[in-house]
Amino acid sequence: MQPEEIQEFPTDAVMPMIPLGLKETKEIDFRDPFKDFILEHYSEDANQYEDAISDFMDTRQAMRTPLRDTSGIALLFRYYNQLYFVERRFFPPDRSLGIYFEWFDSLTGVPSCQRTVAFEKACVLFNMGAVYTQIGTKQDRSTAKGLDAAVDSFLRAAGTFRYIHENFTNAPSMDLGPEMLEMLVQLMLALAATKFQLSLTPPDFAQYRVNDLFRGLGPIAIFSAKRHWSAPRLVQLHRGRTSEGFGSVSTHSSSSGVSSGMSSPSGSMAQHNNSKRLNWNPFKRHSSSREGKDFFENVILR
Repeated sequence: MQPEEIQEFPTDAVMPMIPLGLKETKEIDFRDPFKDFILEHYSEDANQYEDAISDFMDTRQAMRTPLRDTSGIALLFRYYNQLYFVERRFFPPDRSLGIYFEWFDSLTGVPSCQRTVAFEKACVLFNMGAVYTQIGTKQDRSTAKGLDAAVDSFLRAAGTFRYIHENFTNAPSMDLGPEMLEMLVQLMLALAATKFQLSLTPPDFAQYRVNDLFRGLGPIAIFSAKRHWSAPRLVQLHRGRTSEGFGSVSTHSSSSGVSSGMSSPSGSMAQHNNSKRLNWNPFKRHSSSREGKDFFENVILR
C-alpha cells in the first residue's frame, strides 16, 4: 500500500487579506426641502442657491460609488466635511425637514433609516474605512514599498473604525454597533501586524478642507438653523427738537434681510410701524480720556 502523498506548501506563502464591502445608500433629492427652508428661515431667494444645492447633491451621488483608491478617499472626506456646514445650515434641532438617510448594512444588507445627519456621517466614515481595506488588499506585499502601503492602509482603516466607535452611538445597523466596530479595529491591526509597534491613524479631516457651499447665507456662527431671528426692519432716524441730533426712531418691518422661523408661508413678514423716543443720541459727542479726539457710537442699521 502506497503511503499518501503529503502536500507541501510554499514557504513564502503570505496571509490573505480581508477587504470589506461598502455600505450602500439611496439617492436623496434635497432641492425642495432646502429651498423651502432658505425662504422660510433665512428669507432669501432660494433660486440663488440652486447651483449650491446641485453641487451638494452631485457630491453625494458621486460618493455612493467611490473609486477604490486615494481619489475615492478624498471624495468621501470632501462630502463628510461639507456635511459640517449643511447640518448647521439646514437641520434645526426642534423640527424635521422630511429628509431621511437610508443606508444598507454592509454585512447583512438590512436597510436602516434615520433623520439625523450623524447617521449619514457615520456611514460615510464606515465606507472610508472599507475603501482603506480594499486599497491595502491590492498592495504587493512581496515588496517593501507594497508592504508599507498595505500596513498604512490597514492602520488608517483601524483608526477610522475606532473614530466611529468613540464619536457615534446608538447606531441602528449592526455594522456600526460598538462590538462590531471593535472587532473590525482588531482585525485591521492583525492584518497590519509587523514586528514594530503599531499605532492607529485617525481620519485627517483638515487635509481635505472644503468651502461652505451656502456661505452666501452669512457667517455660519450666526446664520444657522438653530438660531431664530426677529422680523427684519427698516430703521429711520428723525431729528429731534433739541440741537443734540436725532431723538426718535421709527421701525418698519420688511420682507428682506434676516428672517425668523416665524415668517409666513410665503416668506414675507406682516408689516407694522412703531415709534419710540430714544434715551440716547447715536451721534452725540462723547468725552474720553484721549484728548483732542471725538468718539461716536457705532450704529449698525439693517
